[in-house]
Amino acid sequence: MAQQRRAQRFNDLAEAVLGGTADDVRRMTADGTHPDDRDEINDPTPLMIAAARGQLDVVEVLVSAGADVNALAEDFTGELDQFPFLDDLFAESRLTAMTALAYAALYGQEQVFHYLAPRTAPSLRQEAEALRQAKAAHPDVVPRPYLEPKKPKSAREADRAKLLASSAAARKWVVQCPLCQKQGYKPGMPDEIDRRGTAAQIRKLFQPLILEACLCPQCCDKSAKAMQKIQAKLQAPQAVKARQQAEARWQKRLEEMRREGRREPD
Repeated sequence: MAQQRRAQRFNDLAEAVLGGTADDVRRMTADGTHPDDRDEINDPTPLMIAAARGQLDVVEVLVSAGADVNALAEDFTGELDQFPFLDDLFAESRLTAMTALAYAALYGQEQVFHYLAPRTAPSLRQEAEALRQAKAAHPDVVPRPYLEPKKPKSAREADRAKLLASSAAARKWVVQCPLCQKQGYKPGMPDEIDRRGTAAQIRKLFQPLILEACLCPQCCDKSAKAMQKIQAKLQAPQAVKARQQAEARWQKRLEEMRREGRREPD
């Protein structure tokens, strides 16, 4: 009974990977939880999370339980934004999706990489190796641990959040860049926006911020440069050939999934 209560302390397998042990993961899979359990077909699998975090013992448990080492994912957690070289790899079709091996390569988890590499399909292993080389070429990129809980807010951040939560007038005049999350107030804000002195509080807690096309000037500049770089590379003959090869690989995977009766990605 105690073991049953312990196994049920996690809502899903990803939560067990993040907050539990290899034994917790083993118990959940033994109790019937699918080793590739995820909310959406394109979400990272528990195996990918464990690989990114370097949890070799958890990776071994999941693989033994039948986790698909060749599963593909599109990561919308925001965790991969810290790797600027990923855009080039995707644009050049040297990387078509994220796999457990790709996460191990990206986060420098060498033990996990060497464990998963011989178990991964050759084409996906080639993509992970390209990712590994790209990371080695950027030694200045030191990633934070994958899905690491955010640090508690500072007193200033807490004051900002409290003001925005309590004042509709503040929410009207404070804007935020959706990319870098930088906040600031519209430069045209008058001296008074209500009878509670909210404008003065905003000026104390925030700096002026002008958004262009919903982005702050720094993100606008980065976006424009990134688009120019991507467009130039997309026109290169080798990029066109790489895209054609990637499309052919993807079609081959879809055909294999249809033959095996597996669900196609959305």
